[in-house]
Amino acid sequence: MTSRRKIVWLNLSILGILLAVAIVVYAAMQGPLGARVYARTLREGSPAERLKAATALESFGASGRPAVPLLLEILQNPNDRAAPACARALREIDPQAAYEYVTSLAERKPSLSPTVIDVFGNLGPIAWRAIPLVRTALGRSEHIRQLLPALIDMGDYSDEVIAAIVADSRDSAYSVKKWDAMLAFDRLSDLGARIRPDVERLTSDSTPAVSGQAKMILAKIADQPSYPLSGLRGFPGQMQTYQEYALDRLSKQARAAEALPDILTELHSKSVLIRFMAAWTLMHIGSTVRSTLPQLHALEADPNSLVRDGAADAIHTIEASR
Repeated sequence: MTSRRKIVWLNLSILGILLAVAIVVYAAMQGPLGARVYARTLREGSPAERLKAATALESFGASGRPAVPLLLEILQNPNDRAAPACARALREIDPQAAYEYVTSLAERKPSLSPTVIDVFGNLGPIAWRAIPLVRTALGRSEHIRQLLPALIDMGDYSDEVIAAIVADSRDSAYSVKKWDAMLAFDRLSDLGARIRPDVERLTSDSTPAVSGQAKMILAKIADQPSYPLSGLRGFPGQMQTYQEYALDRLSKQARAAEALPDILTELHSKSVLIRFMAAWTLMHIGSTVRSTLPQLHALEADPNSLVRDGAADAIHTIEASR
């Protein structure tokens, strides 16, 4: 009986050691060591393996810096199959490098293939200055599914984009284009009154899927609680991905001025990306946040051009708005 207990304890001890080793290995793979492993895959792997490596690197944050040179190398060909995933990873790992890259890419004025549009979209708000370039694809006769989501991700909620969504929603038959328009309306539901009339019209659409989706979007528009009850309050204390999500949503909302203290807190974040996104959000809110101009002017001395340029554009937009 005693020997059996010893065997059980021995087995448990071995399992404990193996578990501890697995935890250590997992932790190491989430840091610079793992980034180097994924960087090697980006250099030597098959197209599918490179895509998986780039996708995995998105969650590394600053610890993924060893992979930045390889991400940039792949992004030199924005039509590479792995380029959109590399763009998203670069944005999360080194937003300043991502901004320098997208500035250079926009200056090259590449042909706007679906993959290139995806690259711009996955860089998100960082690519805000490339919006006029990407928007030129709106007039094309073919339907590029990546286009409207990319523009929305970049922060383009202009009348021109809304008009394009409306035009797609009026397709005579139930089509991919029409459904994509509904998805775009859903993503812009925080705009509220700006899109309500067009969504209301779609509640009478002959296609049940479209009319049903329109009713769901209207419900979301109608049910917009005050900021304290929205689930976003206090977002600066959450993980960074949630902070990005909150700032993105607030950039579309009329009630965003209620969140001003939290947005101003983010202007002092340790994260370059979050400092920029806070300024970008204030730019979208416009004239009602004139009181934030001194804080934005302070950001013009930020060591990162992404933050400086974002603050400068926010200042210009707020001062020009009425």
